[in-house]
Amino acid sequence: MPGWKPLSDPRKATFERNIAYLNKAGLAWAAALAERKPLLTEMELWEEGGEIRGVRFVSPSRPSLFLDPSTASPLLQNQRNAIDEAIQQGTLCLVLAGIGAGNAVQHIWEAIQANPRYVVLCVEPQPLPWLVVATLYDIAAMQESGRVLFFGGPHAWRMAAQGMQTRYLFLLDQRECRLILGGLPCESSKQDSSIQAARDFYRQIKTALPRFEAEVDRFRFVMATPLDREPQTIWSCASPNAYIHHPITKAVLQGFQRNGLRTHLAEFSPSISAQSQVLGELLMMSPDLILTINAWPNALLEDIGLQSTLVNQIQRPRLCWLVDDTSLYENPVGTFPLAPNHWYLCCDRSYLAWLRPHTRRAYYLPVATMLEGPGRLVERFAAPLSYIGSLPDVGGFLQIMTPACRELIARLDRLKTQEPARPYRDLLLSLQPTPSQLDQIKSAARAFCLTTKKGLTEAEPILAYFLYNAVTYEKRKRIVLALLPLGLKVFGPESWRQILPPPYQDRYGGFVAHPDLADAYYSARLSVNIHSHQCPTCLNPRDFDVPMAGGLVLGDYVPDADRGLILPGKEMLVFHQEDEMRDLASQALANEDRMSAMRAEVHHTVRNRHTYTHRAQTILQWLQEPLAWISHDRDRKRPPDVVKV
Repeated sequence: MPGWKPLSDPRKATFERNIAYLNKAGLAWAAALAERKPLLTEMELWEEGGEIRGVRFVSPSRPSLFLDPSTASPLLQNQRNAIDEAIQQGTLCLVLAGIGAGNAVQHIWEAIQANPRYVVLCVEPQPLPWLVVATLYDIAAMQESGRVLFFGGPHAWRMAAQGMQTRYLFLLDQRECRLILGGLPCESSKQDSSIQAARDFYRQIKTALPRFEAEVDRFRFVMATPLDREPQTIWSCASPNAYIHHPITKAVLQGFQRNGLRTHLAEFSPSISAQSQVLGELLMMSPDLILTINAWPNALLEDIGLQSTLVNQIQRPRLCWLVDDTSLYENPVGTFPLAPNHWYLCCDRSYLAWLRPHTRRAYYLPVATMLEGPGRLVERFAAPLSYIGSLPDVGGFLQIMTPACRELIARLDRLKTQEPARPYRDLLLSLQPTPSQLDQIKSAARAFCLTTKKGLTEAEPILAYFLYNAVTYEKRKRIVLALLPLGLKVFGPESWRQILPPPYQDRYGGFVAHPDLADAYYSARLSVNIHSHQCPTCLNPRDFDVPMAGGLVLGDYVPDADRGLILPGKEMLVFHQEDEMRDLASQALANEDRMSAMRAEVHHTVRNRHTYTHRAQTILQWLQEPLAWISHDRDRKRPPDVVKV
C-alpha cells in the first residue's frame, strides 16, 4: 500500500556507494554531502508504481515536505514532457537547473540509454537535493558514464561552465543546447534565481568562443602547411573499450614518447561530450603527426567532428597502421585515391597487394610487444599450457546448419590456410555448395552480422565476415580440444564454456584483463598461439607479448616465422600440421631446461628488437624521406621501401 515509509537499508547502501564514488572522483562538494548523512534517519518516502512520488524529512525541529505526493503526478509528467520534447527537437547538451528529488535526473538517464550521444549537466548548488538524489538513484554510474555530469556546492554554476569549456561543449550549435528547470517544486523565486544563474553561465562559456575561434584559424593554417622539420608531437584516438587496439595505440605512443615526441591519446566514445573534448584537444594541439589504428585517417577525423573540407586541407603526415584486415568488413576501394601525406603501415605483407597500386607510402611493419616487462607467478593462471583468446560467438549459427554445411565450413578453414590471399567467397564457391547450402550459409551470415556492431549492409562483406568468424571458431575449437588432455587451460569469453567437454569444464579460467596479461603468460609453461586468418602471413601481438612476459610460445606456422624476427626451434615452438602439435608440446613440457633456455633467448630478442620504441624509430626513419626533399638535404639517403626490423 502507498504511504510514507522510512528509508530502507538498500537505500542507505546506495547513498554510501554514491558518496564513496563521488569522493573518489574528487568532487569537492561530496564532503558537504557526506556530512548530512545523519539526515537519512529523518527521511521518508512515498512510492507508487515503482516511482518516487513523495519525499519528506520528519525532524521535529525542522519538518519539511520535499516532494508532495498529492501534486507530484502532473509536475513529474510536465518534467518528462519537457525532457522528451528537448530530445525530439535535437538537443544534444541538456542543462538541468535544479535536480529536486531526482525524478528528472532518472528520466534523463533512461532516455539517453537509447542514444549515447547526449550529455546532460545537472546543476544544483543546495546540498539537500543532492542528499535525496544520492539516496534514491545510482548517480555514480551516471557520472562515470561521462554522459551525465553533476555539479554541486555554492560554486556549482561556475564549475559547470568550466566543465563545458574543458569538454569544448560550447562548440555545439545553440539549437543543440537547452536549459530545463528540473527542480520540484518550482517556486517562482527559485525559477528567477535559476534563470539568472543560467544567463551568467552562458555568458561565461561564451567568453571562450572567440579565443577558440582563433585557435581554429591557427589549426587550419598549421595543419595545411607541410611538415618541414622532424616531428615533435603526435596525436591519436582510440576507444578505451577496445581490448587490443587501445593498448596497442597506447604502446605505440609510448614508443614515440621514448623517441622524444610529445604524445596525446584521446579517448573516443559516441558521447557528444567525448567527441567535443577529442575535437577540441586535437585543434588545440595541432600535432605534427596523426596516428590511427585500423581506421582510415579521413574517416576518423570526420567521425570526431572535423568538416571534410578541413580534413582534406591537412598536409601533416597521417599514419594509418593496419593491424587487422579491415577489407573483411569494409570496401577499401571507397577510400581511394589516397592522399600523398597518408602513410600506410601493414602488420601483414598481404595487405600491401591492394594498397601499393594506389600509394607509394605503404610499408610492411610488424607489430611488437605491448608489455613493459616480465610478469609474476599467479596461481589462477598457472597451467602446463594455456590459451588466452576470443572465440567468435558464432557456434549457435553453425549448430542449426545441416551437417553438410558445417562440413563445408570445416573444409573452408583448411583451404584458407593453404590460400590465404584468396577471398572467402571464391573459396566457398570452389567447394561447389548446392544452391540450398549456399542459401543456408548466406542466411546464417545475415543473422550473425545483425548481432555485431559492424553495421554491414552489403551481401559480400556480410558473407566474408561471417565465414571469417566461422573458420576462426572451427580452428580455435579444434586446437583447444586437441590440447586439453595435455593440461591446457583456456581463458577468454564465456563462449569457451559451450565447447569444453564435461570432463574439462574446470579448464575455463575466465576473462583476462589486459593489465593481467603479463602474469598470465608468465604463469603458463607454454602459451598457445593460434594465428588469425585475417593476418595470414604475420606474427601477431601474442608472439611478442609472451616472450616479453617471460613465457614461451607454441604456435601454428605463418610465413613471418621464417623471416628472422623470432627464430623457430630456438625462440619459439612452431607446428606446421596439427597432428605434430601434441608431440611438440609433450616433448617441450618434458624438457624444462630447454624451455628455460628458449625463454631467456627470446626475451632478450624481444626486449632489444621488438618494442614499440623500435617500431617508432623505424617510422621516423621513413618520415625522413619527404623531410629531406622539402629541406633539400641532398646528403640524406633515401630509406629503402621496407626497413629491416
